[in-house]
Order: sequence, then C-alpha cells, then structure tokens
Amino acid sequence: MFIKMVSAALARVKEPVTASEMAKRFAQARAADVREILETLCAVGKARRGPPSAKAAAGLAKAEGTFLP
Repeated sequence: MFIKMVSAALARVKEPVTASEMAKRFAQARAADVREILETLCAVGKARRGPPSAKAAAGLAKAEGTFLP
C-alpha cells in the first residue's frame, strides 16, 4: 500500500525530489524507507533518477540523488 502511495505522490511532482523531501509528505515515513521504494520504482521503470539536489550541488547538504516520475 505504501509503495502505491509513494508512486502516486511521485507522479504529481513537477521537479526532481529527494527521498527526504518525499518522506515529509507522509506522517510516519522514514527517508530510508522512501528511498528504497523510489529505488525499486526506478528498477521497474516506474520512476527515473534526476540530477543532484540543488543544496547538494551547492555543497550545502549531503549528496542526495533526486527522483522523477
């Protein structure tokens, strides 16, 4: 069920989103769990990797990949 919710939320994004940003959309979600789901969605062709987050590219945050529908 949570996989379907993450997939639906990802389908609504207009720009690349990190797993941490996506996890904030759900009350009880952990970024690590959301990242695993996003990676799985990429593996099955339901999502794709985006560029590094703007904060990570600027050196203001840890290197974290982004995801797109």
